[in-house]
Parts: sequence; C-alpha cells; structure tokens
Amino acid sequence: MVGKKLKAFGKSKGWYLGTNSVFGLEDGYLVNVFQSARTENPSYKSVHVETEPLPDNVATIVQDRLTTRQEALGYQSVAVQEGAVTIVFTESWRSTSPNKLDAAVSAIIEACRDANVQPHHSAYGTDDRQPYVHDGKGMLLTASERQAIESKLAYAERKRLQEERGYANGLIGAVAFGAIGVVAWVSVAYYLNLISTLLAFGIAFLTVVGYERFNGTMGTWTKPLLIGVNLLLLVAASFFTYYIELYQYDMSMLDAWEYLIGDPMARRSFLADVGISALFGGVGIYYIVANLKTEVEPIRPAAAL
Repeated sequence: MVGKKLKAFGKSKGWYLGTNSVFGLEDGYLVNVFQSARTENPSYKSVHVETEPLPDNVATIVQDRLTTRQEALGYQSVAVQEGAVTIVFTESWRSTSPNKLDAAVSAIIEACRDANVQPHHSAYGTDDRQPYVHDGKGMLLTASERQAIESKLAYAERKRLQEERGYANGLIGAVAFGAIGVVAWVSVAYYLNLISTLLAFGIAFLTVVGYERFNGTMGTWTKPLLIGVNLLLLVAASFFTYYIELYQYDMSMLDAWEYLIGDPMARRSFLADVGISALFGGVGIYYIVANLKTEVEPIRPAAAL
C-alpha cells in the first residue's frame, strides 16, 4: 500500500505505481522509493537506486560519500550492494517529507556520478522498455527481459506444484514444529511465570517452517489452517502449563482436563490464561502467518501515476 504523499511525490516526477513503491527514471537511473507495510515496525521509507555492478573499492567510495551527508540528509542507514544503493528513513509519528526523499535520490545519483558508476541498464530511455512490477519492485524491462522472468516464474510454479504433498502433510509439519514452541512456552510460563509475545512469534514461525518443510500445499486454505493450528497450540500451551502444576497431585492428563473444565474457579483461571495467550498469539499470527506468500507473484504492467 502506497500512501497519498508518496503517490503525489511519484506523480510529480512522472513515475509509476508499484506494490509498495513508486518508481521511475531519474537522470538515467532506475529509482524505487519504498514504503513499509502496515504490519512492519518500525515503519520506514527507503530510496533504492539501481546501478551497474560495483567493485568493492567503488562501493566503499560511494558509501563514504553518502555517510558524510547522513546528518544533513537525516536518514537512518545506507547500504551499498553489488548493483544498488539504498538509503533508509525510519519513521515514528511523522512520515518522511517528499523533500527529504528527493534530496536522498539526488545525493545517491551524485555520489554515483562522482565515482563514475553507471546506471544498471545501458538502454534507459529507449522506447522498447516498459514499466512492470514484480515481487513488490518496480522494473523497466524490454519484451525479452519480461519473457525471461515469466519463464522463470512458470518454472518455479511447476516445481512448487510437483513438490507439494497436500494440506494434511503440511499440517503434520506445522504441529510437529509448533510443538517445539509449545515446550518453550510452557517452560517459560511455568518456571518464570511469564507469557511473552516473543514466544507466540516463535510458535507461529515454527508452524510456518514446519508446514513448508513438509511441503504443505500453498493455496486458499493454507493461512486459515495455520491460524487454526496456532490457536490450538496456544490452548495446548496453556493447558500443559496448568498440568505441570497439577501433576504434583498425581493427576493424570485426563483428570487435569476434567478438573480445569469442571471446577468453576479453575475454569475461569484457565480460560483467562487462554484468552491472554490468544491475545499474545494473535500478534504473532498476524505478523507471520498473515504475511505468508501462498502463490508466486506474477509480473504485471505498472500504472502511471
């Protein structure tokens, strides 16, 4: 999702709209200005300029020149990779102003020019390049480049479908790996008397890893099933935390369950803990499971702003 201010910034430059960015040419360089998703914390905007592959000594020169201007530009970090330069602005209450973004774009291009770094594509500005979006990133591609990407995506999709072993197989993996997180949750809850959002993140993360490791189907039911598994694992974590306490009274697992459900005070306490666990777990589920990609994102034409 791209905000109104960033859209206006891109429109003023005659750029295009990506998934989470606006992008276009600036002095021959392809620039993407990204905006963080709502689920990301802290939020940020980043200016990403693509270049030709950079040798280590040239990358160091570009980074040093931008680092000397960090205070003036007001950015959080700069990264110079093999074929791109990125400046990141972290945000709290106020979003990064268009003027800051524009200054960052100019600073990166100036540093590249001074170091004799050329744009990633040598044919920028020719009529045969069209704007596309793939994997959240804006691109300017020729017809042959687009076809090459589409062929890779089609191959990846065929390979994924061949390796998938069904929803049931994925659920087995999700439960098996998630059980490791349950053990950690019970240990921390019982011995430290603490319920942590971090542990809920851990359970959610492990269920996704297990689902993928067991080659579960990535489709319409993947996210609902993983959400259901996570909620059940949180209930199990709460129950086993209580069971450890009741075990000292020589109660079996079935006796402990009947006691927790049958005794009014125990039931209220248990259900309250389940509610708290679900609250913490909901955060982990939202951040991890909800953002899981269940299909290969196709390449698509980008709309002009």
